[in-house]
Amino acid sequence: MNFITIISLFAFLNLTVYATQFNSSQKSWMHLQFDGIKKNKVQFDPLKISVDQSASPVFLPIRDKLKNIQITGSVVIKKPIANDPSWEDQYFSLGIIYEGDYKPGFFSRTMMPSWLLSLYNSAGKNITGIGNIEFWGVFKKPNAPSISSENFNLKIIKNYGASLDHKNNFKLTVQPKDLKVLALWFHSDGDDTKSKFVTSIQSIKIK
Repeated sequence: MNFITIISLFAFLNLTVYATQFNSSQKSWMHLQFDGIKKNKVQFDPLKISVDQSASPVFLPIRDKLKNIQITGSVVIKKPIANDPSWEDQYFSLGIIYEGDYKPGFFSRTMMPSWLLSLYNSAGKNITGIGNIEFWGVFKKPNAPSISSENFNLKIIKNYGASLDHKNNFKLTVQPKDLKVLALWFHSDGDDTKSKFVTSIQSIKIK
C-alpha cells in the first residue's frame, strides 16, 4: 500500500474526543482514498472497517496533547493476511501524527500527498508545522519488527502494538509523546496480500 499518493475524499461524522469514553457527537472524521487502490467500506458509530483487497485511511483531527489512548476491537477474518506479522498489510494500526517543524513551501505543496496537505490546511495557522508519524500495529502473530522511513522530511515509525487473541479480539494501549497531536490515523488494509476481513472498534478511550 502506498502511503504517499492519496486523493482527498472526505466523509464527515461528528465526534467527542476528550472524555474518558469516546462517543460520537462533536468532532469530525476524515475518510480518504489512496490513488489507484480499492477503497475500504467504512461505517461510523461504532467504527467498522471492511477490507476486501482494499485500503483507505480514516483520520480523526485532535490538535492537542494526549496522555493515553486505549482501543478495543475485534476482527472477523474471511481471508487472512498471508505474511502476518509484517507491515505489508495490517488488521489494524493506530497512527499518531505529531505537530513539528515542517512547513511545506509552494513547490513542496505541489508534490505532497493530498492527505498530508489536507491535514496541514485543516489545522489552520495555530500550529508550528507537521512532525513525525508513529504507527502501532495489531497482528495475528506477535513480535512484528519495528521499521522506519522518511518522506518529505517526515519520519514514519512503525511499532508492534498488540496481537489478536484466540477469538481475534484485541486491546491496544498507547502513551503518546509529550507533543501536540494533530490527528489520529485509524488504518486497516489488505490490498497487497489480497486479504479480506472486517475490523470493528468497540471502544476508543482518549485522555
